[in-house]
Amino acid sequence: MRILPDWISIGYITGAHGIQGDVRVVLLSDRPEKFDKLKKIKLESSAGEIGFFNIEKVRRHGKFVLVKFEEIETRDSAMSLKGASLQIKRESCPRLPADEFYHFELIGLVARSSEGLVLGKVVDILDMPANDIYVISDGKHEYLIPAVKQMIKKIDLKNEEMIIQLIEGLID
Repeated sequence: MRILPDWISIGYITGAHGIQGDVRVVLLSDRPEKFDKLKKIKLESSAGEIGFFNIEKVRRHGKFVLVKFEEIETRDSAMSLKGASLQIKRESCPRLPADEFYHFELIGLVARSSEGLVLGKVVDILDMPANDIYVISDGKHEYLIPAVKQMIKKIDLKNEEMIIQLIEGLID
């Protein structure tokens, strides 16, 4: 049985923006509106939890989101957060339409061919311009499977599996 994370990363801080303590955030979502209703967020660095911060203001700036935290008032303080991950509780994630999934829901699923052959587990998801690519590994081999309806026949979260329609040459 897979254990899903309690906290989900929705972006990371790339640095400061301006002199008022705003931070520049790269989103890990194609739904920037997620930020619009957030009031509080958890920040975590590679060294561990930094703490909880109150969101004062959010605005879009090109491909980034600019966030102003109530607790951060200077550029230096904002720069100290560089690299931190912005996280929300898993149950706070907005519901997705049927046949759409969060990456954290797919990581760890057992990948099987439509004939029943176990290919391995989903270990990563690559965000590509045309479509995502699922990285499937059995510990010895790694397979790159396009996340398109012609290939992905079924995603069953309850049974923790992904059914893939293999085409010639895909896993050879």
